Amino acid sequence: MSDLTNLISAAISAFSALDAHYQAANITQKTTLAASRNQAANAVIKLRDRQVAQDITVNPADITKINALTAKVQNGAALQAGLTEFLDIVKNYVPV
Repeated sequence: MSDLTNLISAAISAFSALDAHYQAANITQKTTLAASRNQAANAVIKLRDRQVAQDITVNPADITKINALTAKVQNGAALQAGLTEFLDIVKNYVPV
């Protein structure tokens, strides 16, 4: 697989873990984090669009960071911090 494919796969896994926590959050948390959650969802879609164009170079360290983020979220990391970290990594490849 290409680095871009690996990045997209890692991003989808991370977003899925983040979204599971978001869906389980209370209404106050959801209201507070809705914009960040939606930004993250849109970033995954934009990454997939970039895959079609195949016009980006991926830093393998970012794939490692996203995989580590997924593990942190699955082990109970704070949702807000996870969304922020996810967007900080993905913004290197697509506008968020």
